[in-house]
Amino acid sequence: MRAKPNTNIDDVAAIIGFSATVRLIQWYGGRNIYVPDQASPGHPLVALMGEPALRALCSEFGNQTLWVPASTERADVALKKSVAKAVLKGRGSAEISAELGISQRQVQRLRRELEDAGLLPTLLSEISREKPQEKTA
Repeated sequence: MRAKPNTNIDDVAAIIGFSATVRLIQWYGGRNIYVPDQASPGHPLVALMGEPALRALCSEFGNQTLWVPASTERADVALKKSVAKAVLKGRGSAEISAELGISQRQVQRLRRELEDAGLLPTLLSEISREKPQEKTA
């Protein structure tokens, strides 16, 4: 049996599809799973993701152990959305920090991540938009 602990879940998703991958993460996230050499109708993974998805997984990763990452992204995304909404309402990091129960530093880090991803306007672009532009002669 070959172990493949560093398999990227994106590779698995490309093979079995989004819905089957989500179910796999929800059920087995944070653990290794053994992928059988062949998909059998009574296998627990058939009930979870369907026989076509298991056949595809077996074809690519059969007789291997795969690491299934835990899903923490859902909570992270919810937190980022809360920070983004608060920022767009004009709240400062201290107010957001108190409201969400996280540190001001974490609020600032999340805001930078959202800005870098293009999901929030950068602070500098907001400031320049608010200030009237001086005309040069």
